[in-house]
Amino acid sequence: MTITFALSHQSISRTDNMILASGSKNYVTAKFELLTEDWTAPITAIFNDYTVVLDEDNQCMVPWEVLVNPGKVAVSAFCGDLHTATSVLVPVHPSGYIEGQTPQPPTPSVYEELTELAREAVETANEVQRRADAGEFDGKPGPMGPEGPKGQDGTVSFDELTDEQRESLVGPQGPEGKQGPQGPEGPQGPQGPAGTTIYPTELRTTIPSTGWEYDSVPETYTATISIPGLSADAVVFVDVDLSIAHDAAGRAEALSAWNSGPGAGYSVNSAGSLFFVVDTAPTIDIPIKVVYFDAGIS
Repeated sequence: MTITFALSHQSISRTDNMILASGSKNYVTAKFELLTEDWTAPITAIFNDYTVVLDEDNQCMVPWEVLVNPGKVAVSAFCGDLHTATSVLVPVHPSGYIEGQTPQPPTPSVYEELTELAREAVETANEVQRRADAGEFDGKPGPMGPEGPKGQDGTVSFDELTDEQRESLVGPQGPEGKQGPQGPEGPQGPQGPAGTTIYPTELRTTIPSTGWEYDSVPETYTATISIPGLSADAVVFVDVDLSIAHDAAGRAEALSAWNSGPGAGYSVNSAGSLFFVVDTAPTIDIPIKVVYFDAGIS
């Protein structure tokens, strides 16, 4: 089974609707579609704390460690020095399988994968060299060809020489000549198109305490806020806006809810809305400040 993602500049989005069950091993693969030319090989996929190098088809096996238990897997990617991307959460649902006692080998790290590939390449090269030195690739001697015609006696002119013979008569290269005078200035080229200036857009709003929905897997609370004009590849910064919190207790609870648990965070979905996740249901409205840069806003 394959789950699919799309990479565009520094944005990642999921493009399939497959359902993942916990406990799968060496079954789920991931494929990444490269929408912009700045994603070049080698590309490394990130699944929570595990990294895997994509193959020539931009695919890889999803590490089985991230599928052991129900929950959400944060998926991202990077390449070059250093091209990163946002992350997208992929839910993992409970399965009916009961895990046995046999330990499973861990998914190899990026370093281990590259080391193994290098080792195999060296072994293959050494084996080919050994067989070549042993004459395994030497063909059998062919039969003697017929005697050629007798050549003409005497000397030949330069015009009668072959190209190969003429090249053999060429002497060493002479010293570099002096640089010639600078040529006249060329005509001015046409004016290029006007550039587009991208300005940040700031929005202050609240996530109402009644706007959180409980997700039993993996026991988190989620909320979605639609941002006018926001696209899926926008660069977004979100923070709790304490300037409009009601009182000290409210500010403390807002920060507590916002930083609740390792699963807390936000992402931009394909519809251009902000998707929030916390582990504890807030009891007050959470004031937030959203600043984003979008190619469609100028």
